[in-house]
Amino acid sequence: MFSPSSRNHSQSSPYEVSRIKHGTSSHEIENPEEEALALFRRVLRMRPLPSVVRFNHLLGQISKTKHKSVVISLFNQMGLLGIMPDFFTLNILINCFCHLNHMGFSLCVLGKFVKSGYAPDTVTLNTLMNGFLLEGKVDEARECFCKMTKGGCKPDIVTYNSLLNGFCKVGDTTAAVQLFRNMEKDRFCKPNIVSYNTVINDLWRTQAAMELLCKMQDCGPLPNIRSYGILLDGLCKNGQLQETIELFRNTEEKKLPLNIVIYNILIGGMCKAGNLVAARDLFSQLSSKGLQPDARVYNTMISGLLDGGLIDEAINL
Repeated sequence: MFSPSSRNHSQSSPYEVSRIKHGTSSHEIENPEEEALALFRRVLRMRPLPSVVRFNHLLGQISKTKHKSVVISLFNQMGLLGIMPDFFTLNILINCFCHLNHMGFSLCVLGKFVKSGYAPDTVTLNTLMNGFLLEGKVDEARECFCKMTKGGCKPDIVTYNSLLNGFCKVGDTTAAVQLFRNMEKDRFCKPNIVSYNTVINDLWRTQAAMELLCKMQDCGPLPNIRSYGILLDGLCKNGQLQETIELFRNTEEKKLPLNIVIYNILIGGMCKAGNLVAARDLFSQLSSKGLQPDARVYNTMISGLLDGGLIDEAINL
């Protein structure tokens, strides 16, 4: 239990108030976490107590560290001193409980939000949804999304993309595609490149993924190298070498910055199909493209050569 000492009731000096207000210290402290904690405890001793805004600033600083439970403890100390939380305090608290996998407590804080007359905002929604998704509770995240949006909370692109990723991770392609379609109808929150790549990554086994890429080229955000990488990987895994080569040529024509990851995907696909001539050709292109083969590329190429019975060539690579 926090109990102020006699010193706690003393008036802080103007210098100390200024230091706390601006988050500075009279000497350099190597550990910013310890500095924030020290400043917070100093603020608790100030008389009169500063506004909740100053406490929020320090709680926010500490919440960015691994010490989420410390934030909750400090919040309780604020309560003992009669410092009323505001909208920002409660959002910080929800974020900490979510990171600690205490979703029950997060929802209790949400209840406090409503009782205090605050309307949860997009930050609150995103924080709660991410908390559920971190625990793999996609249904709860969906329910949170539905309830809060019906209550007037406006989702943003982060909200949609988080839920999209959650659906895709649990293999609920139908829900992911439906949500994506809803985004397309939303005048204020159209799918961005992250949205497209997330869905393409889930649909790579189907023709729908290629159709989505074509849609991006026609009217959506232009596909980036990750978009092509996802599809190239899918085509290689499906053994669709001709389509792989055509798509690769398409990326070259568009002068996209091909990276070592793309080449590793292609070399692996060619080796898997037993086309060592094409694999060698791709490997030899690396230096002319300004790319340095990494361990993964060497391992992929060596494995392909060994599978093809070319032991000496694999050893000398």
